[in-house]
Amino acid sequence: MKAWLFVLPWVLVGLAFITTAANLLREVNVREALVLPLLLLGLAALSWAMKLALGV
Repeated sequence: MKAWLFVLPWVLVGLAFITTAANLLREVNVREALVLPLLLLGLAALSWAMKLALGV
């Protein structure tokens, strides 16, 4: 259980950067390009908070 709490936030942050780059390369609207990455970063922040709350 401890392993996924350590890995999950970094996977989400990586996916946020990848989706941002992919969306900006497709030349979509900047606002549209940042919706999914910001959601992923929010999930990463939640998982870091969970990790801190559990004391892992």
